[in-house]
Amino acid sequence: MNQLEVVEQGLGIALNSKGFTIATAEQCTCGLIGACIASNSTTRSLLKGTITAYDEKAINRWFGVPEYVIEKNGLISSQVAQQMALETLYKFSTNIAISVVGFIDDSNIDVQICVAKMNGGNVSFAYNKLKENGTSRGKNIEEIICKSMMIAVKHIMEE
Repeated sequence: MNQLEVVEQGLGIALNSKGFTIATAEQCTCGLIGACIASNSTTRSLLKGTITAYDEKAINRWFGVPEYVIEKNGLISSQVAQQMALETLYKFSTNIAISVVGFIDDSNIDVQICVAKMNGGNVSFAYNKLKENGTSRGKNIEEIICKSMMIAVKHIMEE
C-alpha cells in the first residue's frame, strides 16, 4: 500500500467515525483530490462533489471570491482558499470541504490548502501553505493531494 492509499483510508475512517461527508474545491490540482476520494471504496460514498475552477474569473463566479480579494491578497492566499472552502460547504451541504489554490510544476510548489469543517452549525478552518522546491510534477501533485487529505483527517478529528 502506498502513501496515498494509506491517507485515503485514513480519511475514510475519520469521515465515517464522525458521520461526515466531503467535497472539494480545486484550482491547481484540477479535480485530482476529488478523483482520489471517488476512486477509493472507503471514501467514494462520502464524496458529495468537486468543483474545479482554474482562472480568477471562474473562481469569482463559482466560489464568489470578489476580484478585489484576489487583487489584494493574490490568488494563492488563505483568503481565497477559505472562501472557496466555505462556498463548497454550502453548495454541497457537506461537513468537510478541501480547497486548494496554487502553482505546481516540475521544480516548484506554491500552494495554499484550506479545510473547512461544519459541525453543529459552527464552521472552523485549518490552513497549510506549501512553498518549496519540488522533484517532479507528478510527485509534487501527489504530495499536495496527500497533504490536503492529512490536514482534513486532523481537522475532522479535532473537537
